[in-house]
Amino acid sequence: MADVKYEIVQKLKVLSEGRNGWTKEVNIVKWGNGKPKLDIRLWNHDEDKIGKGVSLDYDEKEFLLDTIDGLDF
Repeated sequence: MADVKYEIVQKLKVLSEGRNGWTKEVNIVKWGNGKPKLDIRLWNHDEDKIGKGVSLDYDEKEFLLDTIDGLDF
């Protein structure tokens, strides 16, 4: 598998930490040569290994925030 090129542009928040030391984080990440995106993903302590996650562009982020704002739970 080819190396995934990424740059954490801005660290926003650690949501949780697992017993294995990996953290679930919300960051602004630039993947390859693409534009920075809002990213929610698992990271290891050294940030050299990444887990599954989701990256959202501006429109997707706005849609998600509007959707979450209307939830009642």
